[in-house]
Amino acid sequence: MFQKTIIGLCLIAFAAGCATTQSKPDPFAGIWDYELHYLPQGEPLGIMTIQKTEDGYSVVMKGSNVTNDGNSLIDPAIEDNALTSGHFFAQGYKINVTGTFDGNEFEGMLDAEGNTFRMTAVKQE
Repeated sequence: MFQKTIIGLCLIAFAAGCATTQSKPDPFAGIWDYELHYLPQGEPLGIMTIQKTEDGYSVVMKGSNVTNDGNSLIDPAIEDNALTSGHFFAQGYKINVTGTFDGNEFEGMLDAEGNTFRMTAVKQE
């Protein structure tokens, strides 16, 4: 009886160990340092925070000169290594954000009702 209990505990510990080694962190979740390019007021820097949620992802963009909590993307969707949709409102404009993830780099676009701006980001480690 004691031997069966020991074997059972070993099997449970082995299974739990295998489960933790096979799970890997979400490649998109984390903090990304971004830069916006070719804006009329310069090339601002900021932080994009991506978190995994039950329904998908939450994305918050905060510029270095922003004193509030930043802009949460409305209806963000990340599929096949791409931010395929998401938008926020700023200065009277609806800003759509899209782009592609390649490892720890992001290349994207902000579309402010026809005015497009390049966005690059690097994931913090």
